[in-house]
Amino acid sequence: MALNPTKDDPDYWRNRAEEARAIAVQMVDAHTKATMLAIAQDYEKLAKRAEQRAGDSSPAGSIGTVC
Repeated sequence: MALNPTKDDPDYWRNRAEEARAIAVQMVDAHTKATMLAIAQDYEKLAKRAEQRAGDSSPAGSIGTVC
């Protein structure tokens, strides 16, 4: 399976998280600010998942792996 250059690039997701945090700083409404910060956290999670995918060389992935 070919890698999706966007989905599989942790830096892409980290940059998106940084952008979301920068927007959150400008927000006046507390609810809107919290929403933007939650989006930033989700982008960070996507970055971590992209890193995990990059480090997983097994054909089946980590599903069913027994250590």
